[in-house]
Amino acid sequence: MDYNKDFDYTAVISKADISEQSKKVYLDRVKTLTTKLKKPLYWILKNPKQSIEFIFKISESENTRKSYISAILAIYKHNSALKNASGFYEPHKIWVDKFNILEESIQERYKENKPSEKQLEGYVPYEEIVKKRDELSNTDSNKLLLGMYTYIKPLRADFNAVALAVPADQKDLKDQKDLKDLKDLKDLKDLKDQKDQKDLKDLKDLKDQKDLKDLKDLKDLKDQKDLKDLKDLNYIDISNKKLVLQEYKTKKNYNKLEIKLPDELLKLINDSLKESPRDFLFVDRTGKPYSANSFIKWANRRFLGLFKKPLTITLIRHSYISSLDQNKLSTKEKEKIALEMGHTKNLQDLYRFI
Repeated sequence: MDYNKDFDYTAVISKADISEQSKKVYLDRVKTLTTKLKKPLYWILKNPKQSIEFIFKISESENTRKSYISAILAIYKHNSALKNASGFYEPHKIWVDKFNILEESIQERYKENKPSEKQLEGYVPYEEIVKKRDELSNTDSNKLLLGMYTYIKPLRADFNAVALAVPADQKDLKDQKDLKDLKDLKDLKDLKDQKDQKDLKDLKDLKDQKDLKDLKDLKDLKDQKDLKDLKDLNYIDISNKKLVLQEYKTKKNYNKLEIKLPDELLKLINDSLKESPRDFLFVDRTGKPYSANSFIKWANRRFLGLFKKPLTITLIRHSYISSLDQNKLSTKEKEKIALEMGHTKNLQDLYRFI
């Protein structure tokens, strides 16, 4: 293959043995670089100095800079012939060196448990985040956003496409044989007056499914044909009061992650759904779930509006861990918290600010 011209990097990433979340982030990072630099990928790969300079120009955070470079190195890693192709070997070494420098700097800062200047600018104590949450109405989407990062241990930005498995009784379907009030199912229109249910072709045996908790027979869920059994989705099982993560950054370490949802959060979710019925926890203006990157940008805008500071999801994680009295936690308790946050105990220790 001639790499000195455009090649299908999406296929390289899509076939890689990494989590779907990582694939989406890498693809988004590469797309941003090619679009903003107005250069093809092969030029970016072969011109690391100019490309890295641009990355530093558009991102202030070391972690963000590292994520851009990680995306480039992922293309090399999962296309073994690339770095040995003519003109790519030396540039690859420059990309690797810059990644290592950034990684060393990040780790050193973590070991000192000190926030960066950028993190200090956006930092909000955890108790203030909780206080702000409690000031908001249950139908305010800002409260739902804060609730997902405070009623349970704060996870990463894994809530961009969380499907909702809603029980039948919540939609008054259990005892309604004629399904006359399916008004809350967005993709079904004007069914309440259709006694013969002749256009229920997209729902299989709905009236015989008493709990609907796994939505396995619901087809065309928000126009996404592959969502019918939720097996590859992150989703909230309202009947069983749990959040199920199947696609997230550290999936390789923990496989499927199930987190019990407290009653306060379930009430918040249910109140939000009554106010705005939908198929996903967070949706954009068109009613579709966010991409990973667009969710982060949306959340950051909301946090800025609420706290007048550039608070981020990562900073909420730092803030939560920093709020804990480490002297009162056993090793077992620390490991449990780490599991529920989707990271290791060692990383958790580094997250704590002093």
